This record gives sequence, structure tokens and C-alpha cells, in this order.
Amino acid sequence: MKTNVTLMLRDLSVGFLFFLSCISLPVSAQTSHIVDVTSNVFTPDQLTILVGDTVVWTNSQGNHNVNGTQSTYPSNPESFGNGVGAGWTFRHVFTLPGTYDYQCDPHQAFGMLGQVIVEETMDPRLTINFTGMTPHVGQSLWLLVEDRDEGTELLRMVRVIEESFTIEVPGIVAGKDYRVEFFADHNGNGGYDDPPTDHAWRYDLDAVSEDEVLDFAHNTEFQDIDWDHRVSLNLEGMSPHVGQEIYFALIDGLSGEVIDRESEIVSESFTVELSKDMPARPYHLDFFSDHNGNGHYDAPPADHAWRLELTGSLGDDTLDFVHNTNFTDVRWKHRLRVRFSGMTPHVGQMFT
Repeated sequence: MKTNVTLMLRDLSVGFLFFLSCISLPVSAQTSHIVDVTSNVFTPDQLTILVGDTVVWTNSQGNHNVNGTQSTYPSNPESFGNGVGAGWTFRHVFTLPGTYDYQCDPHQAFGMLGQVIVEETMDPRLTINFTGMTPHVGQSLWLLVEDRDEGTELLRMVRVIEESFTIEVPGIVAGKDYRVEFFADHNGNGGYDDPPTDHAWRYDLDAVSEDEVLDFAHNTEFQDIDWDHRVSLNLEGMSPHVGQEIYFALIDGLSGEVIDRESEIVSESFTVELSKDMPARPYHLDFFSDHNGNGHYDAPPADHAWRLELTGSLGDDTLDFVHNTNFTDVRWKHRLRVRFSGMTPHVGQMFT
């Protein structure tokens, strides 16, 4: 086991581990589990999952809720749940191992109970120990772990800072290179600001061992990590488009500039993420499924298209979308991509 030390450590007293909230999970190991919510029953009413997995409850009949709060079930490792209503989708990422009980409050007496058993993964992991975080206690810590070889995210999350705490990241691969970036929201505005307004750090881990340890003690060697906040769109009920290609564009609501684009092959439920370059601005998210399969955009109903508005929050945004027929003509503009190769005679020259 290799240990990376960022500063001479003072007395190391690692507090107990807990995540208060988590955004975006270990993408290499994430699995979603679907629970159907109908009259007086959760189907299935018991699940066994791994740490980092997501459970998605979809209410398809009646007025129900999911109540897994510690006030109702004190032995639950953490609280989760939503309010009573109809036609909702609720998801929760389980980051702590243990047994979680839950109920539907209006129908608990009718036996509408459920249980989720969360087991530890046995994957190799990166352990990040934070100490001396007194200047930021109670503030939000945003953290990103990226696979530098693949250019993919292993973990993106936010949690409340304690003086000492530990974060464990499963799924690392021995011999690969990773980047760890994190910042404390020092001014409390909910988004990233360049140091010294917010306090930010970056560490590159080269050729990691199977179980890697990064010991971080608070210091003032800040770095501008140019943090990208994200828009996460959770799509449900996409059965009419399974197997089709769906395109997404995040568009600046003031300038009309396309900020980020993605495309996916549709499954019944999935999540797509896009990056915001200026978090405080309003955006709209346009997306369409190539319903007629001709490879380009056609106005609805030939293709199915939607637009969602974002009000301009400073941090990450999460949107939930359930398939519907409230289509919008998004007037999608396709792009031409030109791939260049063999440009050795001109390397370093200006290209216009």
C-alpha cells in the first residue's frame, strides 16, 4: 500500500466516516435498481446492492411515499425518503453499508414495507484522509476523482466538512494514473470561485497501488482547478425510444451558445451529464430522440423533442424527466466535424 503525504501531518485523529450528500457516483461501478410503487406494495420489497449503487422508486399507482428516515428507523445508517404524492420518481444513492428499512407512511398498516441491504464492495480503493480542516468546518467540500488515462470520472461528490474525515473511493486500478481535485466553498455561495475566494487543491497520483492512501492536511497552497459544475438529467420511462439515439445540448439562455453536447443510446432509465461553463447564468437543455431513425433531427412528432429550463444556480443542477408527449420544436442544429491527421509539416503553426 502506497501513501501520498501532502503536508507534515499533525496528530491524526480520523473522525467517523459519513456522507451527508453525494452527487454523481463511482461511474465505473454504479448500478441502478428499480422498485415499482403500486397499491400497498413495493416491488421488489427487498434488495441487496453494493455501496455506490442507486435505487430508483417509481410510483405508478396511488398516493405513496418512501420513508427511510432515522427518526422512523433509528438503526438505518442514514436517512432517505420523499413526500407523499402520486406519479413521482425518487432515487437515492447508498454510500454507507448496512441494512435500511423503509415504509409508505399512508399504507404502513397494510404492510407496505421495504428493505435495502447495502454490502461493501471488495474493489481496490483510494482512501483520502482529511485533517486540520478547522477553517472550513460546516462548509461544503466538492470532490472529483478522475482517471487520467481514460479521461473519465470515478467519483464526483459534495459533503459537509468536519475537522477530520475520510472519503473512500472504490474501483481504482493498480498501475493507472488518477487526479484528485477538491475545493471548500469558503464564501458559501454554492458554486466554485477561484482561490483565494474558495480554497482549492489538486493532486496527481501516478501508477497507483491496489489500495492507495492520500493524506491531506489543510494548507494554503491553493490551485485554480477550473471546476466544471454539472447538469445531471435523470430520464425515466423512456421505453418508446429504447435502442434509439438521443441527443442533448446545454444552451446558454442569454447568448444562445451551445455549451456542451452529448449523445446516448436510449435505455428505459439512464442519466446524462453536461458541463456548465458559467454556473450563474440561465440555461436551457434541449434534447431529442431520433424516433424515425433517419440520423438527423425532424420537428415533432416525426422525432420527439423536449426543452427544460434552468434558472442559473451556482452549483450543480439535477433534473428529473419522465417521458411525455409535451414535445417542443427545439430547431436542432447539427454540426460538421472535420478530423485532421498527418499534419506534421504544420505542427506549431497558426491554423485558421
